[in-house]
Amino acid sequence: MITGTLSNGYEIEVDETIAKTYKFAKMIGKATSPQLEERLYANAILLEYLVGSEGEKKLLDYVREQNDGAEPTEKEISSLTIEIIGLMKQEDEEVKKS
Repeated sequence: MITGTLSNGYEIEVDETIAKTYKFAKMIGKATSPQLEERLYANAILLEYLVGSEGEKKLLDYVREQNDGAEPTEKEISSLTIEIIGLMKQEDEEVKKS
C-alpha cells in the first residue's frame, strides 16, 4: 500500500498494484489526450480507480470542508490526482533502489 500526504493535508492510501495495470496505463494516456472531452472523462474516472469509490468520496468531502462547503472544482481534483500519481511514482522509484 502506498501512503502519503497531499498538499492539502489529506492522508491518502493507494494500492500500488494499480500502477501496473493496463487499465491505468490506458487512463493515463487518455488523460493526456489533445481532445478535451477525452481528457475530462479520463480525469473524472481516474481518481475513483486509484482510491476506490469510498476513497474518492472521502477526498471530495475533505476538499469540500476545506472550501467552506463549496464543491471541489475539476482543476482542484485533477491537481490532487496528479499528486497521487506522483506519490505512486516516487514509491515505485524508492522500491527499485532498494
